[in-house]
Amino acid sequence: MDQIGQGGSARIQQSPVNIQIDLAFKRLTPMAGGPPDEIALYRALTTEIGVLGHRGIADHPNILKLEGVCWDTDSFDDKVYPVLVFEKAAYGDLTSFRRSDLFQHLDAADKMLICAQVANAVASMHSFELEGTLGFEGKNPSNSRFSTRNDKHLEDVTSMNRVCLAANRTIKSLKGLSHDQENRLLTLFDLTLSSDPSNRTNDMRDLIHLMYNQQHDIWINAAGDVPEVIPPGLEVDFKVGPNLDQFAKADHQVRRQILHSLEEQFACFQNPRTAFEIALCSRLGFGGSADERKCQGWLSKSERGAQELDSEIDTIRSRKQWQFASKKIHLLTEKGFIHWAHFSEHRTNEALRVAEVECVREVADMQNILGETHLVVLIFRTTLALLLERQGRLDDSLHIQKSLVADFENDADYGPDHASTLTSVSNLAHTLLSLGRFEEAELTTRKVYAKSQSLLGAEAPYTLVSGNNLATALQHLGRYSEASKIHETVLQTRRRVMGVGNVATLTSMNNYAQLLSLEGKFDEAEKAHIICIKELQTILGFEHPFVLACQNNLAEVYESQGRLDDAEKLGRTILQTKDRVLGPRHPSTLNTLNNLALVLQAQKRLVEAKQMQTCSLMGSEQLFGTEHPATLTSIGNLASILDALDEAEAAETMQQRTVALSRQILGEKHPDTLIHSSNWAWMLAAQRRMEEANDLFQCILATFEGSLGDDHYLTRACWKVTLQW
Repeated sequence: MDQIGQGGSARIQQSPVNIQIDLAFKRLTPMAGGPPDEIALYRALTTEIGVLGHRGIADHPNILKLEGVCWDTDSFDDKVYPVLVFEKAAYGDLTSFRRSDLFQHLDAADKMLICAQVANAVASMHSFELEGTLGFEGKNPSNSRFSTRNDKHLEDVTSMNRVCLAANRTIKSLKGLSHDQENRLLTLFDLTLSSDPSNRTNDMRDLIHLMYNQQHDIWINAAGDVPEVIPPGLEVDFKVGPNLDQFAKADHQVRRQILHSLEEQFACFQNPRTAFEIALCSRLGFGGSADERKCQGWLSKSERGAQELDSEIDTIRSRKQWQFASKKIHLLTEKGFIHWAHFSEHRTNEALRVAEVECVREVADMQNILGETHLVVLIFRTTLALLLERQGRLDDSLHIQKSLVADFENDADYGPDHASTLTSVSNLAHTLLSLGRFEEAELTTRKVYAKSQSLLGAEAPYTLVSGNNLATALQHLGRYSEASKIHETVLQTRRRVMGVGNVATLTSMNNYAQLLSLEGKFDEAEKAHIICIKELQTILGFEHPFVLACQNNLAEVYESQGRLDDAEKLGRTILQTKDRVLGPRHPSTLNTLNNLALVLQAQKRLVEAKQMQTCSLMGSEQLFGTEHPATLTSIGNLASILDALDEAEAAETMQQRTVALSRQILGEKHPDTLIHSSNWAWMLAAQRRMEEANDLFQCILATFEGSLGDDHYLTRACWKVTLQW
């Protein structure tokens, strides 16, 4: 997403939804570019949501309306942080608008009216004790020398002065102002630029009075004061119930921190409304274990009765669909425009296990109160399945995925054609692919693709994603011709609907290039990858993870073409960038390390390859554990290098271990298991143990023929080997 602004406490990015709608995403930022202070970030989140949701702010004509909340990983660490969703202002931030042709042709009076409206919005925020909200021309108040509340008020006033100066840079630009208006503007500059600090104002309302034009209706009351909707010192409301489904999609640490923030608020302000929200959390198990005794204790502090809490629970129970701040966001999500991240993919197995334990607890607590098929419970069950899959526990994940699909399909509020049902079926298909059950995955994705076309239309984003998933399943089955047709259809549709320079379009191009590589059309694949990478670098930047992933695909093409020097050079560049941007223990970094080791092995630089592959293996074991599929791949690759170094005994022991674990974890028919077995057979053949090698290859061939068919490229490769023997 393109960055379109930098505020006092956040950076703003945009993402086009379609021709008519752009969304702006506000990501809270840490102080002074350092690592995030989680408590401060979540406190800022709960405060801002509460403020923006208040009627006095939500109805304010000069403040954009909060449309919803989504979740994304932060570049500083591997954790999920909240992102606030707004409809993008037509002319971007203040800096962009000031530079636009429209602004340049406004007369001075209209420019000052705009300045007054900006000041009015900031003053309204000040009435909620939100200071340091106005950053302009690259100045970030939160990172400046201003730290106290009074100082931050002063910094906002100073920033407001910069806005007025930018609007009226020359005396000539004052043409069109009356004598009184000109005097007001000069007085404003005196109040904010005085060399004597004691003469400067820190009250935004002083500036509003100076900028206010009686011919225009701006948001101040008859007395000329900005209304203080909430008295100073009183904390803002924050309700868990209406936002429960959105927070259920987040990492468990988000919910725990929200509960902690509510408890902190009560400790400071003793507000009964906050106590009621904590009582609700204690009943539901939101942010911590469900505890009825704690619930009753907080309920007594709330000055409200059990009947009101039961009524709140009943309201949550009756809510069966996604809840958003507007119908527009609801529609965009249902159509597949907006996707939610459940948790970071950059987690160690230890952290994933902690998240799993917490998720199991949340499923049990929420299910006890809301029922097994309530939306929030279904979200938690989906998260649990994904957590298990990330840990390599594919069979456990598959069991939950199947039960989810059955519950969605049989529930009267959803049914087989609901978007949530189709999403659950897609998740099931992904797990089947990971398990190597390609035929089942193909049938499942085909079902989703057909229903998406029928219900949403051939050009809907979700339909195109489903088409891509089907093509991927067909690729795994070796049915390249069918996969190619679907990839081409999706690519052409995205080019026509979203444009050539859209990220989704370029994703389709990358997928199509990978298929060309599988078909052996390396020159065509190379050209497609290069075009894709150049466009993505322009849109996302040179260090974006997706750009690096596409470069990694290009390096693999170079290796397939025998251009090992080019593959090594690009691989090392990617590795250095990933190591700096993502960190040395990121899964993507370890994958590049593994690929580069294979290139060195192909160059016969076996000692270097061994060192690099050993580093990759150690990283995988630390990140995923010893029995994760990614770790098994590293073990197998290291065994192959050891065999080439004539360390036959160590190589065979390692390869036998890989085959045994792969059979145990993935199953005997999984392609990875068969590839590990094939490598073991090659080792046996190199030791002149031809009978053992031949028997093993015959078993592999029979499995490939039975599961993938005679025409699959792996089956044909296996036939070629057996004929050579």
